Amino acid sequence: MVATPPPAVKAIFFSEFHYEAGPVLTYQAPENFLSKDVFDVVHVFIITKPQLYRKIITVNTVNLKILGCPQSIEDKKYKRNALLFNFGFVFDPDAKTTAFQPVIKKLSSCFRTLELESEFLSRDETRSRLPEILTAVLRELNDKGFCSIAVDEANTIHLKVIPDPTEMAVVCDHDVPIFCIDQAEIRSTPWDLTIKQILPYIDGFNHVLMIATLADVNVSLVQLCVQHLLHFGAIKLISVFQYSNMYMTTPKVSQLRDNRKLAAECLKFITKQGRPQPAIRDVFALYCALGPGVTVRDWCLRHEPQCLGISERLFIQFGLMKNLIVQLQKYPVLLSDEPNVKALKPYREMLTGKSSYDEICCHSGMSHQELDALIDSDPHLVVCWK
Repeated sequence: MVATPPPAVKAIFFSEFHYEAGPVLTYQAPENFLSKDVFDVVHVFIITKPQLYRKIITVNTVNLKILGCPQSIEDKKYKRNALLFNFGFVFDPDAKTTAFQPVIKKLSSCFRTLELESEFLSRDETRSRLPEILTAVLRELNDKGFCSIAVDEANTIHLKVIPDPTEMAVVCDHDVPIFCIDQAEIRSTPWDLTIKQILPYIDGFNHVLMIATLADVNVSLVQLCVQHLLHFGAIKLISVFQYSNMYMTTPKVSQLRDNRKLAAECLKFITKQGRPQPAIRDVFALYCALGPGVTVRDWCLRHEPQCLGISERLFIQFGLMKNLIVQLQKYPVLLSDEPNVKALKPYREMLTGKSSYDEICCHSGMSHQELDALIDSDPHLVVCWK
């Protein structure tokens, strides 16, 4: 299952009740996104009755969907004895906005607290920063799915769009996460403590179960962390590297020949440290030499990538990351009720043709060669490649 990216926020606004003019649209980013005519139609749902204070409000119009959380602070120091305000996110009308509900509630609550503590919204010198803050929130939520915005010297607002669990990618124990953006950017991001704990063990070779063991974290928590990193585009999932693996090219391999940026990225990634970069035509030929019946071990013996200064492990990693190649997986199928080989009996439920060698080896601790030997000795087991 592929994670569904969150919808783009089209605009963010701050609205309040003016003691003379009534409900007004004070600030918005980008400027003039919501017209006065549109606001006049929906303002009764933006600045609402007391029964809806601090509740999530969704307003659907023909062309827009608006998400807000109205607030009220009662105090005699305000005109009409109360400050009524609301922050709102604006989306396309068909956008799924469930993931943004806690975000708008937190944004609204943060400014409620700032007003109670320092009169941030009611003082002209501080409220004048709202356009800048709204613009930064809009940009970073759309670009990264999270933001950390300094409001003043003592306060920073941290917001993060948490995806709906039903729309998140499935992560298996045998999946191998690998960084697909700059690691320095990832490590400087304010992730939660569990994600920070597993980051040092994400190297493109450790599978999820191994990461859980090395980081001393429950495997279900590691899966959840990997799901979030996937959602924010920080990593991709590839298969476990084995010299017995087989791979075949996809049509995208032709991009190595046509896309200079991809070719340069490939050469930088796969070349061993201290060695000159090989010619891209040689790299292209090496990818094309992969195919059914050719294991990585056979490929290395036949083409000697090390002589070209190429790391075969990084070569395979890059191909999987960029979808230039796919792995041909082996799936054992049991043709009887029980396997003859005693060592395979605990894994009876995984011998149905739905579990790959990678998955079985991950759970059993066996190597591919050991699993091959056990399956070859059982006449009731066959192997399908797909």
